[in-house]
Amino acid sequence: MNSRGFIWIILLIFVLIAIAVPVVMHLFKPADIILRIILIFVIFTTVRSYLGNGILSLIVSAILIYYLVFKWWFVFAPLYVLYILLGLQFLSVIIWGTFRLAGGQ
Repeated sequence: MNSRGFIWIILLIFVLIAIAVPVVMHLFKPADIILRIILIFVIFTTVRSYLGNGILSLIVSAILIYYLVFKWWFVFAPLYVLYILLGLQFLSVIIWGTFRLAGGQ
């Protein structure tokens, strides 16, 4: 298989992972709640580490949590899951497995 076709297969798998996240969250409400709680803690600790313990960190955290966790959740959740997979180096395993299944060496 040529490398151009392989890249399209990898992009298709990434899109399928991104689509699967909202589907799983819609079908299994506990997964939705757990991911929201984890993301709230991640946003708050990240903003607090950058801005300190002041009132500004609470305001910025509240704004980010409102928009990212409650308002644009089904857009941000797949991006967050792909970010976590990228951070854990798991996407390289998906790329390697896809290459092997496609008949690569």
